[in-house]
Amino acid sequence: MVFGLPGFEKRRGRYLLSETNAAEAVGKTHQSIANFLVSNAFKALLDKAPELQTFVVENAQKPIVGIPPELAIVYNIESRKPIGF
Repeated sequence: MVFGLPGFEKRRGRYLLSETNAAEAVGKTHQSIANFLVSNAFKALLDKAPELQTFVVENAQKPIVGIPPELAIVYNIESRKPIGF
């Protein structure tokens, strides 16, 4: 799912993807992206880790963790690399 942040109509890039959907888009589980976000590989790829945002959506069973599109792209690339690279 993609979630628009306040002001997204006027400023591009003001949206988040859910962690789960970012993982599912590359055929991985939620645990895969959770592991990536605490990995040394993740820390080495980015000068400053983006701030993750947790929010509640009406009728959702639990809070959703949103990640910026840039992070979803990095995860997508890294998740496709063979283990050990």
